[in-house]
Formats: sequence, structure tokens, C-alpha cells
Amino acid sequence: MPTQESEVSMIALIANAAKYEDRKVKTYGFLKVKRNAGLFVNREDALNDNVYHSIALDTLTVDELEAIKACNNQYVSITGTLNLKNNSLTFSDQVQIRGKTEDIYSKLVCNIKTI
Repeated sequence: MPTQESEVSMIALIANAAKYEDRKVKTYGFLKVKRNAGLFVNREDALNDNVYHSIALDTLTVDELEAIKACNNQYVSITGTLNLKNNSLTFSDQVQIRGKTEDIYSKLVCNIKTI
């Protein structure tokens, strides 16, 4: 039986991370890719590198990071299994990132599925 996906806001996910550990979740945020990737609550948090309002995507490979650069600096939805690791939040297992075409902040359509 497939794991049921929970849709949750970034704020709720960060505030209640233990509740969602090892569960498949879908959330929305602002993607910022540099040496690694992070999903932030909003654009301002990303610009100010406010890691307290972000989820690290540090389980992605170099190739996966390169692929999601097309979605950099955009609001996206992301789906994956949440894991707590070293006091940070990370996604693992088939992360899917999608640009929201209806979102006025989204310049590109990004449909990326990592393994």
C-alpha cells in the first residue's frame, strides 16, 4: 500500500518537524540553489539566508542540483519523504519539484523528479 502524502505549509512543517518525520509530504516554498539547495518560507528569507525558515535539500546529488537550477529563485512545490538529520530538515526519496505556472512569481515551469 503506497504511503499517503500529506500537504503541509512550510511554517507547520518547520514548527512540527518531528510530527512529519519519515512521512511523505508536499509543501510550497521559495527555492534557492547555490552550493546546495534550500527551500525557504518566502523570497525574503532566501535573500537573507534565514536558515531557520528553510528546509535543507542536502541529500541531492551534484547532477540533481544541476537539474533543479532551472527552478532557482522561484516559488515551487516539493514532494518527498522528510527526515530529521543533524538538527536540520532534509528530504529524501523521490523529491519532486514543480514550478507553479499560475504563480506570478514563477518565471519558469520546472518539472523535475529526482531519484
